Amino acid sequence: MSFSGELSSLYIFQTLSKIRPQYTAIYDSSVLMDPKPKLNYNSFESLVLSLSHPNWKTLQPVLFVIVYRAPGPYSDFISEFSEFLSSLVLKSDKVIIVGDFNIHVDVNNDSLSNAFISLIDSIGFCQNVNKPTHCFNHTLDLVLSCGIDIEHLIVFPHNPFLSDHYLITFEFMLLDYKPLGNSIAPIKRKLLKHRRLAPWYNHQTHQLKQIARKSERKWRSNKLSEYRSNWQDNLKIYRKALRNARGAYYSALIEENKNNPRFLFSTVARLTESHSSIEPHIPINLSSNDFMSFFYNKIITIREKINHQLPSTVISGSPSSGTSVNVNLDIYLDCFSAIDLHQLTSIISSSKPSTCLLDPIPTRLLKEVVPLIGTSLLDMINLSLLSGYVPQSFKVAVIKPLLKKPTLDPGVLANYRPISNLPFLSKILEKVVAKELCDFLHNNSLFEDFQSGFRVHHSTETALVKVNNDLLTASDNGLVSVLVLLDLSAAFDTIDHDILLQRLEHQIGIKGTALSWFKSYLSDRSQFVHVNDESSINTTVSHGVPQGSVLGPILFTLYMLPLGNIIRNHSINFHCYADDRQLYLAIKPNEINQLSKLQTCLKDIKSWMT
Repeated sequence: MSFSGELSSLYIFQTLSKIRPQYTAIYDSSVLMDPKPKLNYNSFESLVLSLSHPNWKTLQPVLFVIVYRAPGPYSDFISEFSEFLSSLVLKSDKVIIVGDFNIHVDVNNDSLSNAFISLIDSIGFCQNVNKPTHCFNHTLDLVLSCGIDIEHLIVFPHNPFLSDHYLITFEFMLLDYKPLGNSIAPIKRKLLKHRRLAPWYNHQTHQLKQIARKSERKWRSNKLSEYRSNWQDNLKIYRKALRNARGAYYSALIEENKNNPRFLFSTVARLTESHSSIEPHIPINLSSNDFMSFFYNKIITIREKINHQLPSTVISGSPSSGTSVNVNLDIYLDCFSAIDLHQLTSIISSSKPSTCLLDPIPTRLLKEVVPLIGTSLLDMINLSLLSGYVPQSFKVAVIKPLLKKPTLDPGVLANYRPISNLPFLSKILEKVVAKELCDFLHNNSLFEDFQSGFRVHHSTETALVKVNNDLLTASDNGLVSVLVLLDLSAAFDTIDHDILLQRLEHQIGIKGTALSWFKSYLSDRSQFVHVNDESSINTTVSHGVPQGSVLGPILFTLYMLPLGNIIRNHSINFHCYADDRQLYLAIKPNEINQLSKLQTCLKDIKSWMT
């Protein structure tokens, strides 16, 4: 299947292979075409192109969007596509969307088709294809437009040598808006705009708009100042009502989805035009091997510095270093319990349908066939739990470089952190282990009390409230506070596996096959970087826990557990969030000598770290 849209000398094609859609754009150099950052949705893929012309000084660009939705369940598609359409119409008043939606819009009693048509109608889009576009005589390939006319749309006859989809061509006309055109025979074309109804545009705002337009026409016909004043007043009333309606719409949307953090974050990011909601592109000159070498050498350098500073006596952080937590010998976790099919199905169904490069089949397909293969998956998971062995294929990670901050230069390797993408089934196994491990830690009060990261009912909010409350309380008592913020470099990636296993055994109380499982989990791991459709060489992981895994954050907090006792020994207030530490000491203004406690504490922390 392919689409061809004409604007001067602009042609945009979408070619669908058997694996995934490929996009191609051919355009005249006089047309400015800017690919927009890719937005990630689970239910469909999209490519957004911004079309403009050098002569357009005040006009918004045209958004040309290519969409592909794979066939299958559509539980998330309607909500995600609604969010996508809303973001488009907020950015431009001229939008064209083409693509293979795999929706039978020609079938009147199809529930997905009815929901889809209702959605695009409510936002003001028009569907322009009314003929079959697939060899099975269904209309799957659509051309949606908002604020712009689609002309001369042609669905060509089926050519089985090219594709099972039909070729679609159309034209849309945009004037250059040049100050001086052809003065003898200027081309004049009237654009009939389709009604674009925003979700918050209601009957009240519609009436106020009509009143404002009526008063405007009255002023323009009479040119009296009182009519102009009346028009401006009506226009202000309409705009205020429109802002209030928009605010009420999003307030209700946020209230309705207050328990959906992902939706709330994307909505707020879109409304505030936050750069963090835009995924930066990795420059093509940075290869996967460049990233792999940088990440690997960074860890090696840090580990060499740590080994160089190690004392020759007792290894800092070992169970005999004086910072261990005494565990009741009657309380330990020596094995993991097998799960049943209902538990496994529940975990799989509640997991995100993201697919890793290493997965043999798409995750969505796997979730659909769980009723057929659930028993085999259950046997594999339980065999791993009971034998204390993690399959080797579960210990290979695909590294995705992620920019630390959206404002950083994407061309600098040091501005990226490695995020591990693991096979879907490995994450399912980790979730089973994490559930039993967290239950054990919670029931026996083994979590750090002042750690707000990676814990249920804890967040950045609890960390902020705790520290802020302590500082304000000290201020109310006439004390001044000294705050020290600590941030660890490559914290997850520099964890020593031997020390971590010692902590799990001697300070947490994990023994037997449960300890063997963690030994297997940490041993013989490997990883490679995949960027710009290119994979690096595989490297062995001898330190650290994978960022992006389920167990990684939990194991990191257990690895850092003795640090809380070191700080408590110096009577210093503290709070933790992941690898960040906030140390604060409240003293009287004349007790400057108390700062030595904080300095001694920092010295002991540095000694423990090395």
